Amino acid sequence: MANIVFYLLAAGDFLTGAGLTSKFPPAMWALCGLFLGAILAFCLEAPVYGLRRQRPAIVAIAFLIMLITAGVIYSFRPIHSLAAPVAPPPPPVSGPNFAGSWDTGRWGTMTLVQDGTQVFGNYSYADGVIEGNVTPGDSGTFVLRYRWRNQSGGSKGVGYFTLAADAKSFKGGWTEGENLNGNGQSWDGVRTADAPAPPPTFTGLWDTEWGKIRLAQGVTEANGTYEYGGGLLEGVVENKTFRFRWTNRLTGETGMGQFKLATYGKTFEGTWGVGTSYSGGGTWNGSRLE
Repeated sequence: MANIVFYLLAAGDFLTGAGLTSKFPPAMWALCGLFLGAILAFCLEAPVYGLRRQRPAIVAIAFLIMLITAGVIYSFRPIHSLAAPVAPPPPPVSGPNFAGSWDTGRWGTMTLVQDGTQVFGNYSYADGVIEGNVTPGDSGTFVLRYRWRNQSGGSKGVGYFTLAADAKSFKGGWTEGENLNGNGQSWDGVRTADAPAPPPTFTGLWDTEWGKIRLAQGVTEANGTYEYGGGLLEGVVENKTFRFRWTNRLTGETGMGQFKLATYGKTFEGTWGVGTSYSGGGTWNGSRLE
């Protein structure tokens, strides 16, 4: 009997240490079968049973019964359910924003796009481009601190815009170089067109090769669920590319992947891999359902 207990404990230690019981749940059932068989075999110490020589067979039968039972149960277990993802933190800045078209006087027309706290756009003077971040200012205002660059001529520098409370105008200043000081010039603007529609995001329901995916996106983070294996996705979004870690909750397997959102947000192209690789496993493309 002591030998049986020793081998059972050794088997349990191997299964648990190797992570098999977490990656393959039926293994836990099989382990229970081993212990159940050991209990039955221990009961055979009583002479009335007269079956002491059959102990190994009893242990093996109990093991097989539990393993087969687990296999049947898990083969019919529903895994194609989509849990509602936990929404990432909302953008830290809300309310009126800089998105839209502006008349900036001598510097010409400026068009800006705002995605969360990030703002980028262009202005007509010297084919200029502008990019910066919005932070809360005094008295409930918003301030855009930016870098500008004239593509025609090559000059560049920094500046700021303070948005009016009604979001119909801004006042600001600019300078060449890296330090905005008293030598800078004013740069004011008046809105000429309403803000365009917000840029597309990964938020929504998607149809993919691995079943439906439901995603929720914040400013720089996104997460969600996918049907195959009751899976989870969690990662960061940068330049309309979602890089994530996937987890198959049924098997415990994990890996990496990435989705690149199309221009109008109706589809994405992606790949997945195991370990720390973002590819190698195959493609993972999707089309928007809602």
